[in-house]
Amino acid sequence: MLKNQPAVASDGLRTYRSQNDFYPQRPDGYFAQCRDYRSKSQPWLYCTAKEELSDRLAISYNFRTTAELFMQQSVAVATNARAIFDSLKR
Repeated sequence: MLKNQPAVASDGLRTYRSQNDFYPQRPDGYFAQCRDYRSKSQPWLYCTAKEELSDRLAISYNFRTTAELFMQQSVAVATNARAIFDSLKR
């Protein structure tokens, strides 16, 4: 975790920053590393999230979102990534 103090939003989203990097963490512990370009023509955060499935297995996926939509979109993206992984196990 970064050494700086997070900004905490009213919905519980904790945000750590380091120059152009943006590290949002939801109240449930979900954590992503995002790149924030902050331009009007490029409002997206480009994010990478990793989820440990066991002590020997993890999934990692990339997605993009806006800061305002991170809480909702990250849940949907994580659900879809898990569903894709689960479909490969069959």
